[in-house]
Amino acid sequence: MSRPTPYSVLRPLVALVVCLAALAVVQRVQDNDSSAATPGLTATFSGKAFAPGRDSQAPVMKVRGLSRGQATSGTVTVRNPGPGTRYFWLSPGRVSERLGAGGGRLSTAISLTLMDMTDIASPSVVYRGPLRFVGARPLGFLAPGERRSFSFLAERPGGGPPVARSADPYRGAAANIGWTWHSLAGRPDAPAPTGTPPEPKPARPERDRTAPSLTFSVPRRQQLLQRRALDLTVRCGEGCTARPRATMTSGGRTWTLATRQPQPGLQRSHAVSVRFSAGQAAALRSAMVGGRATKVRLAVEAYDRSGNRRRDDHLITLRPRR
Repeated sequence: MSRPTPYSVLRPLVALVVCLAALAVVQRVQDNDSSAATPGLTATFSGKAFAPGRDSQAPVMKVRGLSRGQATSGTVTVRNPGPGTRYFWLSPGRVSERLGAGGGRLSTAISLTLMDMTDIASPSVVYRGPLRFVGARPLGFLAPGERRSFSFLAERPGGGPPVARSADPYRGAAANIGWTWHSLAGRPDAPAPTGTPPEPKPARPERDRTAPSLTFSVPRRQQLLQRRALDLTVRCGEGCTARPRATMTSGGRTWTLATRQPQPGLQRSHAVSVRFSAGQAAALRSAMVGGRATKVRLAVEAYDRSGNRRRDDHLITLRPRR
């Protein structure tokens, strides 16, 4: 009986090594395909407070020029393009600042309210408090094609003794706050991925369903023809935003008047200025000379922090001075 040659003994071992290497290559290709099939989220934003960051996942919130009691806001909509369900969370990014005239840091003075506004009839609070305590906020799962909308409100609290603007340490201060949306592939029946904060879901607050009240104040004597403007004040029963529109009726004709929009943000008092064009001022002057009254109707829509809406009209009668 002949003895096996060394080559005949090594040949099965060589074939086994080749098969194992091929399997490793196939497994690596499959792993790469699996990770490529779970892309991240997309984020779009709206509102005066937001501006694009370095990429679409990191919009920057710009907070500047806030006096006490004023606020700025914006909305971010997050979408999962698919194909798989993803677990996602939000965390604050880099904060860059410009100090105020008195050395004040605006990021330490503002209060942040983050709300899930996906269901506008039943919004929920994700976080409310100082910016420095936001941390990472788990937000649950997003199915393929699903969207979630979040409202960001940065407010400088009011109250306290009055301070002159020149003595305000935050005068001229500004803060740019970055935000990042993270996600991992997962399903609701799977355990939460490691590394995310194990915080309980915040309790849903009772929703405010009362619309703000509106009152109007118009100075009796104004230089309408010289300034071609009518000034008045709109007051809300709570902090609100106001959207005014005005029309003028004289001699059986109606004009739409231009209005200077109030300052943005939630405020109790809004200064409104109704402007007359050259032709409108001429019609008003003709009515005044002829002793006829002119009607100006101001329609105002007001929204409070919870989105409750109040619409009210105020009729102003302009008569020549006697």
